[in-house]
Amino acid sequence: MPHGTDAWVVLATLFAAAAIYPAYAIVPRGRVSPLDDQSWAGLIMWVPGSLVFLVAAVGIALETLASGAPAGAPSPPDEPMRRTVLSSSHPV
Repeated sequence: MPHGTDAWVVLATLFAAAAIYPAYAIVPRGRVSPLDDQSWAGLIMWVPGSLVFLVAAVGIALETLASGAPAGAPSPPDEPMRRTVLSSSHPV
C-alpha cells in the first residue's frame, strides 16, 4: 500500500476509471492506452518510492542488530565528554 505524501496521487493514477487530464487522452503514445500508461505511471511512482523507505528501514535494523543494544536503548557516546575549564583571565 502506498504511504507518504504521494499516496493519494499514486492511488488516483493506479485506480482511475479515466485519464486524469483530458488533454492526456489525445496525446499519441503508440499501442498503450492512456489509462494503461497512467496506471503504469502510478506503479512506477509507488514501487521506487517504497523502496527508499525499505532501504532506510533495513539499514536502521541492521545497525541496531549490529550494536547489540536492545531496541530503544540509548547508544553510548563515541568518546567521553570533556569539560571545558574557563580560566579566570578570560571574561565570560
